[in-house]
Amino acid sequence: MRPTRLQDTNEAFVPSQNETSYQSLSSGNFTSSPFLDTNLEAPLEKLPQRKKPKTESEANNNSVETITRAELVEKVYVGIDSIAAITTEIRGIHSLMEKREREREREREREREPTMFGMLSMTPNLDNRARYKALGLVHKLGMKNAFLKMLPEERSEWILYNME
Repeated sequence: MRPTRLQDTNEAFVPSQNETSYQSLSSGNFTSSPFLDTNLEAPLEKLPQRKKPKTESEANNNSVETITRAELVEKVYVGIDSIAAITTEIRGIHSLMEKREREREREREREREPTMFGMLSMTPNLDNRARYKALGLVHKLGMKNAFLKMLPEERSEWILYNME
């Protein structure tokens, strides 16, 4: 059985294999005293050993390749220059693509836009000879926009009037 109090300074508790090791919280010579609680015991624990963090110089000494701050800065600048060059190329390609898209859109608008000869061919009461003369007259007078806004009957009357 385990004693609850140490009566003599020579007595010590030796745990069996089934019991946990305990160590008194008070250290040094212990004397029995009515004012001290002798049951202050705590289990012994082994704390895990923690690795000491490496300092910067230790980390550098262990690395295969050491690099100076100047070399690192140089590599960063080279990387930034490469990124800038790629960005410039991408912007140039993007600009070219936008330009081509605008040209295609203008071409589509021109195809949808009625042509003078197409408008003249839809004008009633005109033969090909009258259409050619009317085309020259519209260009000579600079009336393309006004002519295109006319209704087919109005165009026919205008052409017949100006050809007399």
